[in-house]
Amino acid sequence: MPTAPSTTKPERTRPRWPAIGLAIVAVWLLAVLFWASRPITDHVPIGTVKDAKVTLNNPETSFAVTCPAPWSGWPAAPPTPPAIADTADGVQQPMRAACTVPHHQAQLLLGFDLIVGVIAMGGLTWALLRQSAPDDLLVANP
Repeated sequence: MPTAPSTTKPERTRPRWPAIGLAIVAVWLLAVLFWASRPITDHVPIGTVKDAKVTLNNPETSFAVTCPAPWSGWPAAPPTPPAIADTADGVQQPMRAACTVPHHQAQLLLGFDLIVGVIAMGGLTWALLRQSAPDDLLVANP
């Protein structure tokens, strides 16, 4: 004897990808904020050594400067390079100001990461809330 079809609705299975995506984006944003709180090291080129005793072909010289973290404002004055005079061996003054380029690039990257992260979290939260709504509350398209 055949059985009558069930009149109860099958339980709706909810995909887990929005919750997993939210967790991944949250970890990513925490990693970005940790990176943004750390100081940056800038290697400022000074010039090339033009010395007959050097066996390499005009090696480039530079000095390391510790710059402020990307989310901090500019310091009162950027770090100054060590006093290097134009000497007989050809070592020159710095070719650019210390910290300006890497600090600006890091701030742009931080802003981009935060904007993308907030948009991704908003979209995943919307997807998660939409899935958890009961079927009778979802509006059908006519």
